[in-house]
Amino acid sequence: MEIDNEIYDRSKTLTKELWLRGRSLIKKYDGLIYSEFNYVFNNLHHAEKIITYLNDEGNFILFERFKAKRMAKKLEKIFGKEAKANLIKSLEGFEKDFQGNFFTKTIGELSTDEYVQFIHQMAENDYKRNLLRDCRNP
Repeated sequence: MEIDNEIYDRSKTLTKELWLRGRSLIKKYDGLIYSEFNYVFNNLHHAEKIITYLNDEGNFILFERFKAKRMAKKLEKIFGKEAKANLIKSLEGFEKDFQGNFFTKTIGELSTDEYVQFIHQMAENDYKRNLLRDCRNP
């Protein structure tokens, strides 16, 4: 928003400096989103253990069993099989190139820095290959 305001209100031009600041923000955003998805994905087994514990009635006295079951149901919605499938689908979407091919062997194998570097290099290559060609040959 800050970059937009500067262009519209002040300079009326997208300078190289503003463009680089925008690219930097995009890289930070991409890295943050990927690292958060990876963190949740890599820690799902902890949630599964907690849900199993809460569902085991032997772990609680009669009154607390009800609370434990309610909490287990809430956690199941957030971290259960359906949520896990959606998370995997989202991570798979992150780890595909522009043609829909995977560029990783396993989900979440790249570090955040590697991921950001790879997708931005991929975008740069696509820009050079397609956008510049289309601009030169309308």
